[in-house]
Amino acid sequence: MSILFSPFKLVFSLVSFALEFAIVMAILYTIVIVAFIWLFGSVPEIITVTEYISAPEIVESVCDRIDGCRIFWDETGKEICPDCN
Repeated sequence: MSILFSPFKLVFSLVSFALEFAIVMAILYTIVIVAFIWLFGSVPEIITVTEYISAPEIVESVCDRIDGCRIFWDETGKEICPDCN
C-alpha cells in the first residue's frame, strides 16, 4: 500500500521494471537472431549441373504420307525412308 502514497517509489518501480523488461527482451531477440543465423547458415549450397546434349542431325527425307511409311536406320544413325517419294 505504500506505493500508492509515494509517487517516487511508484516511478522508481516502473523504471526498474522497464529496464528489466528491456534487458530480457534484448537477450531473447539476440537468441532468436543467432538461431536464425545458425539455421539458415547451415543450409547446403544448391549446385546446378548444366549438361549440354548435342543436337540431332537434320533428317533429309521425311515421310509426309498419311498412312506413314517404314523407316530404317543405317550404320551412322541416319533415317532411311525408301517408300517415301
